[in-house]
Amino acid sequence: MLYSALITKALKWPTPANVQAPLREFSWPVLNWGRYLMTIHVVRIFAGPAFRSTTIWNWYMRLNGAPIGRNVWVNNLALMDHNRLDFAAGVVIGSDAHVSGHTIEHGIVKTAPVRLGPNTLIGIGSVTGIGSSAGGNTANSKQQASVFRLFAVAVAAAARRVAYRSVIL
Repeated sequence: MLYSALITKALKWPTPANVQAPLREFSWPVLNWGRYLMTIHVVRIFAGPAFRSTTIWNWYMRLNGAPIGRNVWVNNLALMDHNRLDFAAGVVIGSDAHVSGHTIEHGIVKTAPVRLGPNTLIGIGSVTGIGSSAGGNTANSKQQASVFRLFAVAVAAAARRVAYRSVIL
């Protein structure tokens, strides 16, 4: 884990800020971004199951450039572009939530930060897109409302699965 973070910093591979780069050109920012994602993916596969939801995982994300506040609970391995994520104190990321600082639309990689204010909850199965801000003193209350709607849908779907399983058993 330590070597992964140090290599990506030394070689300047982390996700570039606010970029719109076509994939077909294979420019250096796109190639370095791909190397960075590959590096953190290897760590997620081998070390992630043992260290997720621990301070060690938060420490690893901080080494990758994520400004993470105190008492942050990340119960998820599907966080991408750590240096594009900004979590204030008390943030909770639920299992199977997708939080990423990039998207690919029509062959173009777009990056933007994701900012979560103090005591924000990203629920089970939620998706938080690039450029999102939620919680705290953010001006984007529509984004926060959509995150909580997604959480409610995920909880309802999980409840249906549990009820379905209990009927079958």
